[in-house]
Amino acid sequence: MSEAFKKMPFKKKLEHIWEYYRVNIFLSVAAILLAGSLINAVFINPAPKTYVGVAFYDNYVNSEIIETLTSEFTKKFVPKEENLQVKFSSYYEVESDPTVAVDMAQKFEMLLYAKELDIIITGKNEKTGINYFSGFAKQGIIAPLDKIYTKEELSEFEEKGLLLYCEDAEGNKKPFGVSTKNTSSILRDYGGFDQGKKYIGISNTTEKADKAKQILKALSE
Repeated sequence: MSEAFKKMPFKKKLEHIWEYYRVNIFLSVAAILLAGSLINAVFINPAPKTYVGVAFYDNYVNSEIIETLTSEFTKKFVPKEENLQVKFSSYYEVESDPTVAVDMAQKFEMLLYAKELDIIITGKNEKTGINYFSGFAKQGIIAPLDKIYTKEELSEFEEKGLLLYCEDAEGNKKPFGVSTKNTSSILRDYGGFDQGKKYIGISNTTEKADKAKQILKALSE
């Protein structure tokens, strides 16, 4: 076979190789492309990690606004030399498609317990009557603010009438949320966000409390 192959014209050799080895060629090219993609993603252009993760829950925010918020807050808070971002995301139920709702809830929980979500913005769903914020407070998903803020810091929110008190798992009333009624124009101006009925809380799983406080302050001013 090798002698016959050697005697073939160049064009015939190419046809022979393609006929018998094209699957191997495809697999080799795919492996090279995959390796190149992994090298680029890990070493050359790694995706930015999360400086602070901000989640809208039970509130649809379109991708354009999510990108704008992520870009604006990243520019404002993250030093240029750091490969980090203030990452916004949106989780909402779709009444016509329960599968999407379940998928959204699972993704939210996965990121929450992976400690990728530090701030949660939600409230009461007027259609269903479900108060997600107080539910998260009672379940221990959102941390009581007196665990994170000093009395002096909390008094500033109190004087502005921004604090929301909810019951914890033991039934004790504690400050858990900060109202978005005075929120920044970037957040206020997009459609569908009822700023008077939403509250900002800090995730109980956060390991970035100081950074989360920075972002919360900017969101509530």
